[in-house]
Amino acid sequence: MKQNYNLTKVADLSKIQILEQANLMAEQIIDEGGILKAIIDVKRLTEYLTALKDKLSDVAVEEALKHTDNKNLEFLFNNALLRVTSHGRYDYSSCEDKIYNRLSKELKERQEFLKAIKEEISVNDTTTGEVITILPPIKSGKEGVNIKLL
Repeated sequence: MKQNYNLTKVADLSKIQILEQANLMAEQIIDEGGILKAIIDVKRLTEYLTALKDKLSDVAVEEALKHTDNKNLEFLFNNALLRVTSHGRYDYSSCEDKIYNRLSKELKERQEFLKAIKEEISVNDTTTGEVITILPPIKSGKEGVNIKLL
């Protein structure tokens, strides 16, 4: 039942080939056993690859810019499409906007109210006076195993 993960082979594959190989490996692991060890190994590899990617990302922008001109920041390299782009996001907490803060709080409170609904209910809309029907939210997801590496 020794698992053999050949990661060097994966580096040269296309995305479709990677997915196919992952499915084949998963089927092999399921058939042969060792599922818990394999999922822990995958978690370790994910942590390692995420840390490696994070460390290389800033330098990768500089390197990628060497392969582009000012008009086209997209290019093919090593069977992958690369695009230099901004990955920023807005932080609204520093705006000190009372309306935004109030609406954010009201939205969170409304979501908690909706989560508590277990069956269809009728309520009065305080702004229009009409009676509206509210259905419980649909919870999506599935059970999983959380892994904390030590």
